[in-house]
Amino acid sequence: MLKVRIRTHLYATEVRRAVEQASIDAVRAAALLVEAEMKRLLNTGGGRAHEPSQPGEPPHKQTGNLANAVTHAVVAKKSGGYTALIGPGSRLASYGKVHEHGGRNHPPRPFAVPALHLIRPKILKEFKNLKLARTQAGRWLNSKKGKKHE
Repeated sequence: MLKVRIRTHLYATEVRRAVEQASIDAVRAAALLVEAEMKRLLNTGGGRAHEPSQPGEPPHKQTGNLANAVTHAVVAKKSGGYTALIGPGSRLASYGKVHEHGGRNHPPRPFAVPALHLIRPKILKEFKNLKLARTQAGRWLNSKKGKKHE
């Protein structure tokens, strides 16, 4: 009878570090995709001057200020990993919020959530294609392949 003994070593901390290092690129790419889709939605429509869009549809472009104010920032979370903040900058944040959620005598004309839903497959693709081997931790992990551990 043949006996086989296999020992494995899990570098959990290094794997987590590699995923975090690789995820910042995916978060940035996802943020850019959502930002571009929000701007696209905000630059569509616009019939006659000052004609509002139908409730539930993205707002018609009037001046382009809201679309021009859309930006993003990627920030590190205290718990690890990264998150992206996407939307109109502080100058027009309240204006964008009223369009997105509605306000007094102003029905919702969302553009952020629809952009996120439309671009979701592309975001998932970004995270499926993480390049762990390109990170410092990933290269370290690859250097351990096939080596005996004590």
